[in-house]
Amino acid sequence: MASKIKINLDTSKENYILAKCKQNDDLTLEASIFENGLEKDLTNAAITIQALKADKTYIIQNTNITKENNKIIADLDRDFTRAAGKTEIEILLVESGKQNTTFSFCLEVVGSVIKGAVQSSNTVTILEELEEKIVEAGQVRDETEHLIQSGGAATIGDIQEINSQLEENTQQLSLKPYRSETNWATLNTFDEATRAILLGLQPGQINAVLGVGNVTALNTNFLQELSNNLFVKETVTDNMALSSTGTLVVNTGYWTSDYIDVFEGATYTKSTANRLCFYDSNEVFVSELNPASTFTIPTGVSKVRVSIAKNLTTLDDFKIMLGTTIVEEKSYYKFNKNVKINGAEIDDNSITEKKTDFIEVVENLFNKNTAINGYYVSHLDGLLVASGTKYYSSDYISVKPSTTYNRTGGNRMAFYDENKVFISGIDNTSTYSFTTPSNCAYIRISINTNVDLLDDYVVCEAKYDLNEVKNSKFYNFKYPIYGGNVGYVSNWKGKKWLSYGDSISFQNLWQPFVANKFGLIHEQRGIGGSCISENGKTAYVYNDTRQYTSKKPWLGDAQPANSTEIFESMCNPQRIDFMLNEEVHLITIMGGTNDFGYDVPIGELDGAENTFMGGYSRLLRYLIPKYPNTRIFLLAPTQRKRDVMVNNLGLTTEAYAKATQEIANYFGLPFVNMFGEVGYNGINGDLYTADGNHPNTLGAKRMAEVVIGRLQQFEPID
Repeated sequence: MASKIKINLDTSKENYILAKCKQNDDLTLEASIFENGLEKDLTNAAITIQALKADKTYIIQNTNITKENNKIIADLDRDFTRAAGKTEIEILLVESGKQNTTFSFCLEVVGSVIKGAVQSSNTVTILEELEEKIVEAGQVRDETEHLIQSGGAATIGDIQEINSQLEENTQQLSLKPYRSETNWATLNTFDEATRAILLGLQPGQINAVLGVGNVTALNTNFLQELSNNLFVKETVTDNMALSSTGTLVVNTGYWTSDYIDVFEGATYTKSTANRLCFYDSNEVFVSELNPASTFTIPTGVSKVRVSIAKNLTTLDDFKIMLGTTIVEEKSYYKFNKNVKINGAEIDDNSITEKKTDFIEVVENLFNKNTAINGYYVSHLDGLLVASGTKYYSSDYISVKPSTTYNRTGGNRMAFYDENKVFISGIDNTSTYSFTTPSNCAYIRISINTNVDLLDDYVVCEAKYDLNEVKNSKFYNFKYPIYGGNVGYVSNWKGKKWLSYGDSISFQNLWQPFVANKFGLIHEQRGIGGSCISENGKTAYVYNDTRQYTSKKPWLGDAQPANSTEIFESMCNPQRIDFMLNEEVHLITIMGGTNDFGYDVPIGELDGAENTFMGGYSRLLRYLIPKYPNTRIFLLAPTQRKRDVMVNNLGLTTEAYAKATQEIANYFGLPFVNMFGEVGYNGINGDLYTADGNHPNTLGAKRMAEVVIGRLQQFEPID
């Protein structure tokens, strides 16, 4: 009996549904489809179910699907549950040539108790169908021989039917790209030995059969996978303990480790108190110790062994780590120097970075040589618009969905799906950061050469520095690298972070440095010109990215497509609900510089919401229950470099910074003293700011340094 998943999906609203199943389960999907909360009539719609699995292969299914009013029922292909991990699923509706897609939901496939990789169903399908066709061809041959031997019992019709079957089977067995119901099979579908056979080669002729991304770190002899836990349970000696002279003695209550390499003078910690023996580089006993947990390596010692009492711990739980604390066990990689790959099988310089799965090429995504002069790209429909020679339009640039990028200019741009169908666009804007929609595969960008030089224009992921990418192509190693005594991997890695604030957050200049340092997944949620306090003003925010459009109705701006008008004040519950609308591990709030500029009174805690402290109190009393388990950091405003350093109330930005600290203390939240620690002020502000207030790249780095220092003090405990 198949497991059943019942869900509600909307073509206009995101959801955060997480369904679960076991690996290799048969599933029936029962989905009710809505559009803006109303039931969607599916009578004339063609239905396709699309999914991206955890192993980065995709599935497309348009069979075994029934419809009833706004409901579809589908017996999902077994391939949906082949790979353990999270599978993103969406439903594509096509009616009268128009395409409409639901927001995706997540199917978590829990791994089978049978460990090891599950062979791809695509490969199995190909081999099974080839085998079936061979068997069918054999059956036809046997029937033909029987007819001949029986003395001509076959009629003309029989012979014609046999010839037709033989021709059909021959055509189906021809070597050609094969498509199953769910995916295309390519050379990379098969393992190395099969690829060699298909290409008429011998296994081992590596250069000819390497597929793109098939060389993993563990396939090399210059990368060694290590763990921050130095204890290897597979190498213990059972029923033995260490004596006071470092020898093994029989004791059924103990395990004893193998020799563990250590650094002289370094401090280590083990998870339970047992005898520890020190040895030199030749494994000659030096001394013994019975530390409770932490110990320091004496002079002349290169190795240790430890006895582990079975009544105190298990092999899975015992750990030895560099440092003074036991942390989460993680893997990292070390480069083995002075190694050489066997030239008999792989020629020198024959494996390029594209053949690996552990090297990312980082380069400028904008190619000036393919830019089209005399046109800009419309943000309204994604089409090219003829204009003066000062404009250039980029070609289609391949991008990742739901990813933040930076660019060196703020002219019009457009987003497109994988079929290069227009999704949405951005008008001229003062911010050079943007986040791609969830279904985005390509972008096109306009360049005004009166403002931005074509040779200097750069587009890259926000986690990289624009100037660094501009000057050269470089390679980013995807895994944590061992560079000394230990490979550092932050517990913030992989956590989701939203930065909430005004234009200094909306610029998204300082946040990528922080995200890149820790491996955080970041999205900005700033609105330029907004205050902490309530002032009743509104702004337009995109529906898909939940990011500010740089347009406001009170400034006379027209409403951009695919946007919603919301109150812009940070304390307003409508803005909080619209822009902080997903599960996250970290929220930073930075405001106050516009409250200073608009002469907002400081006020008192829980006072009027049109005061700074009253508005901040309202914000936090609404936000904290909404995110009870999320780390919330309050960032003070930075110092200004302005002609007028005091507002009409006689207040400086320092007054708003001190009020922020008081609020943080009151609510028990971490405070980041950007005002007092960022390092720029009225003396050197021109060096670090673009206009005396907003940071430039140097200022953004200074801001990031302060935030990084605070986040390191609050490493999550997983």
